[in-house]
Amino acid sequence: MAGITREKFIDYIRAFNSRDVQRQHSYYHPEIDLRLPEVALHGSKEIIAHYNRLLANAEETVVPITLLSNEGNTKLFFEMHTYFHYTADNERGINDYALKRGDVVKLVVWAIYLVEGGKMRSITCNLFKSEILGQVDCNSAIHESQAQADQGLIV
Repeated sequence: MAGITREKFIDYIRAFNSRDVQRQHSYYHPEIDLRLPEVALHGSKEIIAHYNRLLANAEETVVPITLLSNEGNTKLFFEMHTYFHYTADNERGINDYALKRGDVVKLVVWAIYLVEGGKMRSITCNLFKSEILGQVDCNSAIHESQAQADQGLIV
């Protein structure tokens, strides 16, 4: 069974961070399941609709911290720091926080990716920590996370 190489996974994260939806979703199996702490989504259409709502008032950046895989690269464990920088006030932002324009929220997330035929079939995300950083320089916070990352994962 074909897996996903580290290089392809990094490209997937680059596509996610640059909002290249077509490239990002090219890594997904047609029957992709994405399980987030607050919702379960099936298929690219549901995932795209979810992120369109989530990112209507925020910019999201994923910082890869650790990536581990089995021998065939068909099971991946991924630790990430995810930053949401709010571009407008939002009464119900990520995790239902009431947020102001300029606020930054940091999530520490672990995810398990299951791969079939070289495509991501299932992604299960688990929230470890959620923190409102407030009115901080988001780029500085991202750089702090990058300093903790496995150096081969910096995107």
